[in-house]
Amino acid sequence: MNQSVMNEVLPDDRQEPRQEGARKTAHRFADLGVHVTGTESDAAVVSAAAKLGEMFGAHLEGLLTNHIPAPPAVAAPGVDALAADLRRRGTETGNALFAKAKERLDGTGLRSDLRRVDGVALDFIEATARLARATDLFAIAQPGKNDVMMTPVLEGVLFNAGSAALIVPKEAAELGELETVLIAWRDTPECARAIAAALPLLQRASQVVLVSIAENGSDEERHREPAADTARHLARHGVNVEVRHVPRWKHPAEGILDQAQIVGAGLIVLGAYGHSRLREMILGGVTRELLETSRLPLFMVH
Repeated sequence: MNQSVMNEVLPDDRQEPRQEGARKTAHRFADLGVHVTGTESDAAVVSAAAKLGEMFGAHLEGLLTNHIPAPPAVAAPGVDALAADLRRRGTETGNALFAKAKERLDGTGLRSDLRRVDGVALDFIEATARLARATDLFAIAQPGKNDVMMTPVLEGVLFNAGSAALIVPKEAAELGELETVLIAWRDTPECARAIAAALPLLQRASQVVLVSIAENGSDEERHREPAADTARHLARHGVNVEVRHVPRWKHPAEGILDQAQIVGAGLIVLGAYGHSRLREMILGGVTRELLETSRLPLFMVH
């Protein structure tokens, strides 16, 4: 349900005019990673990566993860033969998936490369992290619960590489010009890193809406000054930004999605809260809920 929102304009004596020259020295993406599986589920994520590649003249670095089950970790007759058979069949499957993924990337008309990793979740985490450290942004299809393919890739980008991830829902409409971008703002290092990484997109947007949702009764007043500081910082980078303070929501993720719908956002930028422990990605409640329910692309940084 929509709640009253207070829009904030910086006082005249502290107003930061958007720097026209900032457009001329705008940040850009040069290398875009994109995770592919060689299946129809690649359609939305490759389309989104291609759109960004066209915007920035970027190179696409594709990564295909091919799951090959490990044999039982027991010393028993026939285990070696089983392992060899799993590897052989998995490799054959991977060859076919690689060819399909390569065809889809080539179809974008952009400069692209495609590499492949065969194995299990830990192999995917490590391979994704290595590639993500050498790209500006890594596009991933929205993972489902217990997704053996997408979840390790997301973990590799966010927690092992500390890089920016673009989460693309399978049901998302084609990535448009991103005229309006919403920042789910919190006064945290994760959010600051997400904003810095998203600057190429924020500078291109016609309107950026910084939304601060109060988590308790005192938050709204306490967050006014740091939110205004962030807005001034963005203005100095040539970003046209508006600040919206939203009263407390029982489920902040719902408040973020509600505001995104109100302002017509095509992208949500946010910090990813959580950690990786014992090969399991533990996400904060709002991060997890947005990953599960958002129908808009999410730009996330841990």
